[in-house]
Amino acid sequence: GHGASVSRPADLGFFAAHDGWKYLIQDVLHLRELMHRRYPDLPYFMLGHSMGSLIVRLCLPECGTELAGSILIGTAGPNAAALSAAHIADSIARTRGVTFRSGLLNSIAGNKTACFGGKTRPGMGKSGCLPPSPQIDHPNSVFDWLSRDEEVVSLYQSDEKCNFIFTASAFRDLFILCARANSNATFRRTPSDLPLFFLAGDRDPVGRYGDGVRRVISLYRAGGSRNIDAVFYKNARHELLNELGRIETYGDISRWLEERLTALSEHAAQS
Repeated sequence: GHGASVSRPADLGFFAAHDGWKYLIQDVLHLRELMHRRYPDLPYFMLGHSMGSLIVRLCLPECGTELAGSILIGTAGPNAAALSAAHIADSIARTRGVTFRSGLLNSIAGNKTACFGGKTRPGMGKSGCLPPSPQIDHPNSVFDWLSRDEEVVSLYQSDEKCNFIFTASAFRDLFILCARANSNATFRRTPSDLPLFFLAGDRDPVGRYGDGVRRVISLYRAGGSRNIDAVFYKNARHELLNELGRIETYGDISRWLEERLTALSEHAAQS
């Protein structure tokens, strides 16, 4: 449903008629298996950003024991309305078709009623809206919640493979991903000793300006996870890898990976 995997514009934001969220997870797990066979002796880290972080979080109970760690960027925390939003999306998909593009669902996804809480203000456009004040005082674009880098926002806004509305079935998949990634079962089934590294901007509405990400970390710890690190970037928005301070972010990721690899080497030497 994204990028070069899409053969025609009508398929942008479409995963499958049914259970598309399962295929997303299966694809990631399959890729891990392929790469592990190709490089069986190398440590494997899994990184997910935004919706990808939800997919990765649902992969961890299945393959976490085979990983050296996981990096989760711009993730979303629990929202009691996610399943209700999924039911609405399912109803629209059934009545209007799985590829129907619904302004209502786009508004739900952007407002505080579903997965990506608080990132938009209703009535400001279909594909992305202005964040509520005071998080962004003088927005220049409906996509300013993504990054402070105006060039990045401009490129995103002009890219037809970024600037589109999900299909009804894909919104259903997104809401289900959010609900399942934040379920108690997912937190409990994630290997307790798996190193997790959370990165978030404190002006990112997807992570509820840091509060949602802190809630996720708390729930992982309550579920038994013992090895969690986190960095919250002041004034940073959603796209940390495309933010003004991205060099700092890449440096933090590099240092964390080096620390994990050093620990693995020391453990192997002791064994």
